[in-house]
Amino acid sequence: MNILIHYYRLGYYIGGAEVIALNQCAEFVSQGHNITVLTADVGQRSRIFDEFIVSHPSVKLVELPLRVPTQTGDTWTDINIESYLFGKYAAEYFYAGNTEKFDIVVIHNTTDALFIPDRYKTVVHLHGTPEYFDNLMEIALYNATGLLAVSESVKDAWGTNIKSLRRPISVVHNGVDSSIFKNMHQERDIDVLFVGRLYPHKGILELLETTNTNNFNLVVVGAGPLEDIVAKYPHAHHYKNLSTQELINYYNRAKIFACPSSAKEGVLTTMLEAAMCGCAIITTNCAGMVDFAKHDYNALLVPPKDVKALSNAITELLSNEVKRTKIAKNAEFEAVNNWNVKKQTNKLLEFYKSIICE
Repeated sequence: MNILIHYYRLGYYIGGAEVIALNQCAEFVSQGHNITVLTADVGQRSRIFDEFIVSHPSVKLVELPLRVPTQTGDTWTDINIESYLFGKYAAEYFYAGNTEKFDIVVIHNTTDALFIPDRYKTVVHLHGTPEYFDNLMEIALYNATGLLAVSESVKDAWGTNIKSLRRPISVVHNGVDSSIFKNMHQERDIDVLFVGRLYPHKGILELLETTNTNNFNLVVVGAGPLEDIVAKYPHAHHYKNLSTQELINYYNRAKIFACPSSAKEGVLTTMLEAAMCGCAIITTNCAGMVDFAKHDYNALLVPPKDVKALSNAITELLSNEVKRTKIAKNAEFEAVNNWNVKKQTNKLLEFYKSIICE
């Protein structure tokens, strides 16, 4: 297949959706598909994007300037505005003069679909649930040839709030490369690890608060507007930008991986990575996490924004090595066998083929 990935944030932003999109691209390339990436040039690239481009020289890269009034943002409003502006520019300076025939255009941000010419078949990936639903999203999904959600809860949220869908939403879960993220069976000297963007909905504030009453060491990996708050907690050690190998090392040093998100997200990429590397998982009983995490089997589930429940779960696993080991082994087994990128990408490609053949 000749696949175009239209994703304006892919080149410079680091989040779960960006990591998944790059993982999928890598698997597409390994299976012999031709990949073109259309993304924004904001003057700097993310480390993971640079690693991807260097490792996959066959990928054709098209970078267009992102012309925004001030600077790039992180709210849904920022994302929609930036996506709209980039799509409008791409329509004039890329699609209008493009003669290459793409079998399918893959979109990972809903608003990106607005400016894709009708001559292309498009698939929109729904990675989570937005803070609000608006007319732009509704128009974008209406124009799409195929719709894919990363979890049943994400599918239900979009299906409930967008009434004018012409097509049903299908579900294909995300996958992680189990040949890269794997358990090294080494000594684990980090009690609790958090990896993610430093925003309130990720549950980082609640996790930090648990360190006030619990005697454990916490490692926080990620960037965002709450960095100054993280710095105020003496038991929290903060790292902003890690290479993939450095991140794998931290996963393998951690006893517990905590992702207490309160947002309506999909199945967190970091949770799957940590599970493959042998961490015991603590997460919330909301959104897409429950598609993977089953309480007392491969994770402990707590209510979102419940500091006491989160603190108790951490204490329970740190004090009960037998239970912690059992949960970690079950999480690793489930992630490696049922959530690996090869298996999930094959399902993805079958879906793409079904859209192309319509």
